[in-house]
Amino acid sequence: MLKEVAQKRWSDEVSSAPIAPIALPAGAPPTDCPFQRHLMDANRNFVDQIRVADQKAAYIFTFVLALMVWSTETRKALSMQKLMADDPVSLAVTLLLLASIVVALGAAICVVLPRARPGVSVLYWGAWPSAGDRLLAARAENNPDFVLKDLMRNTETLAAICKAKYRLVILAFRSLLVMVIAYLGLLILPG
Repeated sequence: MLKEVAQKRWSDEVSSAPIAPIALPAGAPPTDCPFQRHLMDANRNFVDQIRVADQKAAYIFTFVLALMVWSTETRKALSMQKLMADDPVSLAVTLLLLASIVVALGAAICVVLPRARPGVSVLYWGAWPSAGDRLLAARAENNPDFVLKDLMRNTETLAAICKAKYRLVILAFRSLLVMVIAYLGLLILPG
């Protein structure tokens, strides 16, 4: 409990701390500073959106699993004996339920699976140690464009990850809706 309170306090302090101004290298145009800050904000925003997509996928996964575990109607509908004895309408609704469960679970799992994206930004851990070498070389050359270009590459990578995750979240959510409709259909149908 004490650890959670300390972590919350630290998180609140860090999130409310003022952002230090970006020190521009000598010779860098002053107009890069607002652009670079905006790009850093985009980076933070995309990281937050990735986290939210993972949370949404976890909620969908939990809901689908709960429906399968605690619903006797779902377990009964998915038994092989019931599938063989069902009339065509009940069989179609049951197969729709089964397909939507599989798609929702698969999409939700794919959202949270780690992605192997080719990244060369120094902000991406997979690019190290060669990214560190490039950073040191840019510093030795006093290259003011390196940070901005690297930040742009990282933002592009995060945006691609967001797009992929949200496509899967949308698929999982739509499958969840179909699953609920099919489940209600099974409850309404006789037998």
